[in-house]
Amino acid sequence: MNNKSYFVLGTLLALVVSWIPISRFLLGFDHNGRTALVIMILLLLIYSDKIKKVAFKWPLISMLFLNIYISINSVVKGLNGYIPGPFVFFSLMICPLVFMWMIVLMSKKDFDKTLKCLLGVFYFYAVITLLFDSVSQSHGGRFGDVINANTIAINVLFTIIFSSLLFLRRQLSLLQYSLLLILPVYLEIIAASRMGFVAMAIILMAVYLLSAKLTLKNVTIFILVGVVIFLGFNFIIDKTVVGERLLYTQDQSDHFSEMYGTGLFIDFLGDRGPQYYLSWPVFLQNFFTGIGFGNWRLLNPLGYVCHSQYLVLYVENGIIGFILYFSPFVWFFRKLLGLSRMNIKRVSNTIPLFLTVTLVIMLIMNLVLWSYDVYGYYAIFALGYVIVSNKEKILAT
Repeated sequence: MNNKSYFVLGTLLALVVSWIPISRFLLGFDHNGRTALVIMILLLLIYSDKIKKVAFKWPLISMLFLNIYISINSVVKGLNGYIPGPFVFFSLMICPLVFMWMIVLMSKKDFDKTLKCLLGVFYFYAVITLLFDSVSQSHGGRFGDVINANTIAINVLFTIIFSSLLFLRRQLSLLQYSLLLILPVYLEIIAASRMGFVAMAIILMAVYLLSAKLTLKNVTIFILVGVVIFLGFNFIIDKTVVGERLLYTQDQSDHFSEMYGTGLFIDFLGDRGPQYYLSWPVFLQNFFTGIGFGNWRLLNPLGYVCHSQYLVLYVENGIIGFILYFSPFVWFFRKLLGLSRMNIKRVSNTIPLFLTVTLVIMLIMNLVLWSYDVYGYYAIFALGYVIVSNKEKILAT
């Protein structure tokens, strides 16, 4: 692929990732994303021969099997509780998979150019959202009136992740990296996603630890930065909406613990924790195949849809869906941690370690966020697969 091909593919992928804000803010039609689905199907057809060579490779094939299984399971169980309807469900089963396959093909050709492309894709989402969305008065003053604030926080987080990868690979200077962080950090704060804010802090701390040598100077800087972060965190807690929400989590936890207290860590997940407690008997009664995609809303006494990726998996798709989803994580952790310990000349362990941290963050966020349609997650799977399968080429310095 030449530069023109990357530009064209990057533009198409940016349209797909940002189609909801584009359609709602600029076009005023196709809010269900039919255009995005057409783009992905066309890419699937154009690159079908090359996609066939990667789609059936482990662990990517597990995500393909998961989507096929969920589709079949939904036909059997019905989509009665899935509010967006069958078309959006169909798009959800196809678009993220094709996105992942395209990132694999692109990064196998040129890893750094693909990272720059991904940064552009998600930065475009961040810019267009900032320009056209507004503060929601009905959600406590959080940014994200038209687009869900948690959705904004998750997608913006990937601008930080991809810019961090480029910085760690020395494709960005410290100044360039710092300037690129201004917009996503600002959006994370005003979107007031508790988990998004915590994830951002972990990522930035990981970048510092991986990029700095453990000298007296760097340790001193680390301590000073830690003090600044601590003071900044206190300011955010006291003066911003995200701080109010972080404090409100404790109030929620106390309230729900009185009704559904288990003595386990889920008691600290605010209004998300009770869903685990309430859904467990439903899971045991539908152990293998679950109750069907989106159908937890019909049984949930709180009236919520699934706020957790894990509820989508084990309650709605049973132990089969749960295993299919987690299998790639096991493979990635084993392979990436193995690469980080490799004592091979010219091979860097920074990128595998950072991707491992990113995967851990994804798993933690999935405790309280529904992420099945988050394109950035599939991009991380794609990048991890390419690094493991092309380690000598990509990790060579």
